[in-house]
Amino acid sequence: KTPAEILWGESDKLIPLEYARRMQAELPAARLTTIPRCGHIPGRECPIAFQAALEKILSQPPPESRPAPEAPAAKQPAKPNLP
Repeated sequence: KTPAEILWGESDKLIPLEYARRMQAELPAARLTTIPRCGHIPGRECPIAFQAALEKILSQPPPESRPAPEAPAAKQPAKPNLP
């Protein structure tokens, strides 16, 4: 339930944006910020956009916790048919 900020380059080919979305879904108090037209190393590839995104993140209150997604129910082994 600890607040988490995820800052991701939308054009990341090494670790695609879908992973960031999955990470956000799994962390109950996460907020995802993306940088358009930026790849895997936003601070280096898009320093101005990265700095603007970081300043925006730091100026906002932390994301609030939301209920964690429920884990899928475990399958029960089939009971044998005994006479």
